[in-house]
Amino acid sequence: MTYNIRQDLKNTFDDQHAQEFIQHDPEIVRLNVRSVDLSWSSKYLGGEEIENEDVLFILESLNWTVTRLHNGRVNDNTLKKVRKLGGGWHISPFYGLFNRSEINYFRFKPDNPTAHWSNGKVSTDKYLGAVGELPRAYCPNVPEALWATIAVRYGVEKSGNDFWVWILDHPEIPVIITEGEKKAFAGLMAAYVVISLPGIDSGYKSLSDNDDGSGSQLSLIPDLQALATDGRTIYIAFDRDNNPQTVKRVQRARQKLARLFGEFGCETRSIKWDDQYKGLDDFLFGAGQVAFDRAVENAPDWLK
Repeated sequence: MTYNIRQDLKNTFDDQHAQEFIQHDPEIVRLNVRSVDLSWSSKYLGGEEIENEDVLFILESLNWTVTRLHNGRVNDNTLKKVRKLGGGWHISPFYGLFNRSEINYFRFKPDNPTAHWSNGKVSTDKYLGAVGELPRAYCPNVPEALWATIAVRYGVEKSGNDFWVWILDHPEIPVIITEGEKKAFAGLMAAYVVISLPGIDSGYKSLSDNDDGSGSQLSLIPDLQALATDGRTIYIAFDRDNNPQTVKRVQRARQKLARLFGEFGCETRSIKWDDQYKGLDDFLFGAGQVAFDRAVENAPDWLK
């Protein structure tokens, strides 16, 4: 289904950014995404200088160093760095599973991604996160009507006023883990409970075995630990890829997550689809709801 998101979001969303969500439910986008224009830092309106509050917001949210002049204004070099991004969209503050409260973990997709050297080659950061912050699981804000639909799908009575508290309190409701916020939105549209990670290795962290820091073991990040309730089924839906090295990385990430969730009594299954579709959203929008439902139903136990 294609939504007229430009009309639905009116003037709150840039047309360029709206195009990225043309197949998404506008209510999900409205609750979770904000469009910003960073091409200007200040301008004069009626003889008064107006500053672009979005520029400072992005600077602070990314934890970038902000250099100010003696009069309190942000240094021009700092402003240029932000203006080069052009603009973009970012996710709104979202729900933190492990402490049941809103958190300010930040993800931003700039119009003009920054390029840098990495491992001897030029790499481009398609998404930017806050410097120095540990990865979090993204739990989108869910519209009331969609919550009701999900409750019917799983035969669990809707209760309370917080969707994610409801999910934590009902381990009989399975959860899909994918990579990237847009894919989580797509999965939600299909009436599944979907959270996303910023990367395939972002769901776990290394813990030191010894006081001197030598040796390490893996542990689920706190957000995923909150979901890891005995009896809950976890589905992993990472991107498909034809690169053999990438395939191995994805397989290792799936295996680690399956093992770690298994320690809490969770069953972990892997949703698979045809290689012509890269991500969960591509598969859902391209093959349709029935094909996606069938893939979830037939998803194999990863540890068997």
